[in-house]
Amino acid sequence: MRAPSCSTPDMWSHAALLVLLAFAFLPQINAQTVLPLVEKNGIFFVSVQINERPALLLLDTGARNTVVTPDIINRSIDAAPIHTGAKLSGLGGSNSAIAESRVRVELIPHDVMYLHVGVTKFPDYMKGAGGLLGNDVLGRFRIMIDYKARTLTVWKDVH
Repeated sequence: MRAPSCSTPDMWSHAALLVLLAFAFLPQINAQTVLPLVEKNGIFFVSVQINERPALLLLDTGARNTVVTPDIINRSIDAAPIHTGAKLSGLGGSNSAIAESRVRVELIPHDVMYLHVGVTKFPDYMKGAGGLLGNDVLGRFRIMIDYKARTLTVWKDVH
């Protein structure tokens, strides 16, 4: 008795289907990056790239949006224009007028996002900081803050 034959195109389509099914049921891979936190007077900052230049931003899990100083925007050769008209709540004020600009943000290496961020001067206690990192960036990842180790662990889900 002869075994049934399978033509080459059928064999490849079956193999492709098996590979697709295998990927569909594989668990999600979590790429993890551990970033150092810098502490200044009990306030934690994280280094990021804004418009491809380093910036030290206050880690602010209570902030809805990222806000940077005008210096951070102005030092970029390809900076987007700064527009006025937005409102800011927090940083010692409520519904304060604030400018905004579109920036390129990189929290973890090679993971670029483009955002509209607030642009304003910061209080003296944030001297040396380029702004604050809010949930518009942090919310894109799973994060863990380890205050004792002074690290921010960031997980990005990838398939």
